[in-house]
Amino acid sequence: MLDTSFSSLFLVALPSVVVAVEATVAGEILGRLAPAAAIHSVLAVQRLKNTMTEIRRAEFPGEWDAASGQFAVRGLRGGVYDLVLRTDKGTIEGADLRVEGDGPEALTETDREALHSIIRKMDEFMNRKNILFVMGTQRRAKVLMDLCRDRVHHMGDDLIWRVEIWQFENQYGAWQLSGQGLRGRTVLHREKAPQAVLEARRYLFEPRLGGILVAEDQPVTLPEYHVPDDWQTHPGSSPVRIPSEREAS
Repeated sequence: MLDTSFSSLFLVALPSVVVAVEATVAGEILGRLAPAAAIHSVLAVQRLKNTMTEIRRAEFPGEWDAASGQFAVRGLRGGVYDLVLRTDKGTIEGADLRVEGDGPEALTETDREALHSIIRKMDEFMNRKNILFVMGTQRRAKVLMDLCRDRVHHMGDDLIWRVEIWQFENQYGAWQLSGQGLRGRTVLHREKAPQAVLEARRYLFEPRLGGILVAEDQPVTLPEYHVPDDWQTHPGSSPVRIPSEREAS
């Protein structure tokens, strides 16, 4: 049986606005995590519309049974959620990389190479661009980006770290970012801090724990998830370590 006491809330987005929602409906996310000894707490997050200055999301603490490895997040309204796991190594956070619409054919290696090439050539304020995941179809794709501004900038010497989902569309055989500016991009994390502070963070972004579609009338049971042993080689490892010598702009 699950322990019915809620685990403590763990905030992972800075700056952020967390919206408290009472458990008044019946939607549930259920599952099992291993090894159970590595997990401290489980919660679900629902991404809300961000502002220019705030990352907004609603958080729903889960019930966690460290003896059995089972968890349950209850009282969810219908919608899309990502899971967040607090572990002894850091935070594992789901990312919704599902794509909508037609075009069921999977991305080809040629598509992936084209997307990598486009991103490398993009002139961005965030001068370090690291691609964590590329997922989608031959019509639409999402790319999870780890971004850093490590050059000196007008806001000071601190580094700026962002994690974003970029959406692309294949228009007549050519991949294009969906819109200009903030359009086509979803910011999951944004932080300005000294290098030592950012590099003390440790995240794994995990598509298998993201984009969970919940209905209010039935539970969603996820496949068992195993916490990776080696975080350094996991494709979703973030933030990327920055060399000691930084180039000034």
